[in-house]
Amino acid sequence: MRVGLDVTPLVGPLSGVGVFTRRLVDGLGAFGLDDDASTDEPLELVGLAFTARGRSELKELLPSRIPLARPIPARVARAAWLRTDWPSATSLAGPLDVVHGTNFVVPPGGGARELVTIHDFGPWSTPEMVSADARDFPPLAARAIKRGADVHVLSDFVAGVAAEELGLDRDRIHPVGIGVDVPDPGAKLSELLTARIKGRPFVLAVGSIVPRKNFPDLVRAFAELTADHRELLLVIAGGENIGSEDLDEAITTHRMADRVLRTGYVTDADKAALLRDAEVVASSALHEGFGMVPLEAMAAGTPVVAAAGGAIPEVCGDAAVLVEPGDAMALAAGIDRALTDEEFASDLVTSGYEQHPTYSWPTMVREMVQLYERLTG
Repeated sequence: MRVGLDVTPLVGPLSGVGVFTRRLVDGLGAFGLDDDASTDEPLELVGLAFTARGRSELKELLPSRIPLARPIPARVARAAWLRTDWPSATSLAGPLDVVHGTNFVVPPGGGARELVTIHDFGPWSTPEMVSADARDFPPLAARAIKRGADVHVLSDFVAGVAAEELGLDRDRIHPVGIGVDVPDPGAKLSELLTARIKGRPFVLAVGSIVPRKNFPDLVRAFAELTADHRELLLVIAGGENIGSEDLDEAITTHRMADRVLRTGYVTDADKAALLRDAEVVASSALHEGFGMVPLEAMAAGTPVVAAAGGAIPEVCGDAAVLVEPGDAMALAAGIDRALTDEEFASDLVTSGYEQHPTYSWPTMVREMVQLYERLTG
């Protein structure tokens, strides 16, 4: 089976989509090459690249056994796909059995079966909260579905939303959960961040600064805690994005400039150290298609307090404090309890250690291969 996989999300700092794509590339690239594989022959993987400037970076990131198809710029490709089915994946990569779009968009298959991963439905439900590029996702998905594409989602919750938003039969929607990277327990925080944190306790939030993450509500919740927790910091680890202006305003409004530390993108080592050393990991997101960061926090042994938006209740189970999305006061109360009630926090950590192993990358890879096989018959 020859699979064309969109590897463009590997370019630059890895977001959640990038981590998903990285683990999929690693797993599929090795599938069938070891004794535990469920197939007699290796799966042949071809990288599809919708970037011009990132071509050389992708060549370095992909194993030598995975060829890279002729790349084209994403904006050029998407503009064409909004009107036509050209260029197709097979015109770029040669014959394929399956083409898998890993980031909301799948190229026209040109005879190959098409599968598109839709991570969440923000571009459909709240287009004002996403970038201009992301606002093209709904019409591109509609064209792909009309061509016969199937949809991969990361949770049962999103599968239900997909059926409603896309008007698609459930037998064309395939929930396959992803995995979680266990943070390195021995990771050391960089000297720069160590100097900025200065040994103070902190609440951690991780994610790109986009409206869906609802960081202004987290700042509002944190402001409620500062009187009783005078040394506490809020550390937000994530790249600046289209929600940065709203976050700036919230920090100014609540006079939190000296209590909120924004790190920008962090290295894997810094992220692991932050997840391990935080008093609490908090998520204020209005909706999530999965919820990788809460699981990473659980794997690091840190209590989680999260807004119960989207798939978060499904992914976190009973191992996190869950509050109504948009309720800053409830979020503050949950964080405060995790900070002050040691027995409660310990119970959350124990539950987290039991919850996070239910999601693994090897399981995801096996289930994705099984899905490819079903699509191709």
